[in-house]
Amino acid sequence: MSNIITSIKKIKIENLYHGKIVNSGFDKLIKAQKNLKQVCLLGDSKKKNEISLEDLLKNNVNHIQHINLGWNPNTEFLSHFANLISLKIYMKSNNLENNHFHLKSLNLPNIKYLKISGVPVEILADMIDNSGGHLVEINIKETNDRLIKSIYKKCKNLKYLELSIENKNLLEFENLLINCKYLCGLVIDNDSSIDINSLFEILCNSSPVGLYKFKFAYYAKFNLEPLESFFKDWDKRHPMLLKLNTFWMKKALQSQKLYREICNIVERYKSKGTVRKIEFLDCDNFLEDIDSLEWLKEKISTL
Repeated sequence: MSNIITSIKKIKIENLYHGKIVNSGFDKLIKAQKNLKQVCLLGDSKKKNEISLEDLLKNNVNHIQHINLGWNPNTEFLSHFANLISLKIYMKSNNLENNHFHLKSLNLPNIKYLKISGVPVEILADMIDNSGGHLVEINIKETNDRLIKSIYKKCKNLKYLELSIENKNLLEFENLLINCKYLCGLVIDNDSSIDINSLFEILCNSSPVGLYKFKFAYYAKFNLEPLESFFKDWDKRHPMLLKLNTFWMKKALQSQKLYREICNIVERYKSKGTVRKIEFLDCDNFLEDIDSLEWLKEKISTL
């Protein structure tokens, strides 16, 4: 097969655990590629397999621009990919058994798209500090003040951001909004409670002019007043695209009275031009829906 197919641009493999990589023919296929751009390797795997795959990918360092990895790198292989544009790493947890040394010192000068899960926030901050300053999209789940500060100091061209925020992070989050002047899409995915009034106030007062695409996952209860105040204070800004998934919203959708109140608020601010589009999402489906927001269609298609 490797003697025939040498022009594969995209490879995606899942459920690697029982697969044999070395001397399977797959290694020869990878080595033979002349224009491999995107690689996606997902699922639990034996460490021996992971190391073998990492070594194989180094044969294509001049071509590969997008990597999607389902494990914590075992070697320094990512440091060889100077042309890497997008990197996704998904790990189930950030427990101490994972060795993050290879990520801590990682330098990717051309990286633009970063989506990381299961990596400690201090390591994420190091990765952003060591980037080339070209990041336009960052998707992370956990954060702290240092990480937020790294983002707004290093990522002046940032357009899309997903993160979680706690009350203690609100000041630095406001600094991020002030400094990242090209930000246009924001996803806030919070497991913990937050002062939603303060969050909405900061968004209204400090958002860059191009930020109008929002998606909020919020799992604590709050009243309708903060939402209406958010719409009211957003007056004269770009009409917002908004998706909401909240505990109180799910309860409200089970109550016809509350549902009508929500719809009345939304329709009132739609007619005023404050809201262009709004959708209410079920808690169970929010993460599955994460890539379907209208503004995400503007981004490049990567693995």
